[in-house]
Amino acid sequence: QSIIDTGKASHGQLGFNVKEKYLTGSTSGFSVGADVATVEANSAGAKAGIKVGDVVTKFNDLVISDPNQLTAAVREQPGGATAKVTILRNGQEQTLDITLGTAPDQ
Repeated sequence: QSIIDTGKASHGQLGFNVKEKYLTGSTSGFSVGADVATVEANSAGAKAGIKVGDVVTKFNDLVISDPNQLTAAVREQPGGATAKVTILRNGQEQTLDITLGTAPDQ
């Protein structure tokens, strides 16, 4: 729809980088979410309260098992959309509302 409206395509952006998170002490190598590695200042993630070390386990109703899954889910959303992000912080699950930033398609 954004191409029709503006002639340009864009997608949602969280404003933080993630890496794989594995079960502690696991030898199976199962990924259990997307571990927040960096958070950009004044980004959608920063405004929602995302912190380095948080582990994203859900994006809206989608269970996140690895960073690629999170990236794909976010890219399906338009910039400015509101989403629910479920994180683990210090062993406690929290759900945060986040208004996605806008990133131009490459």
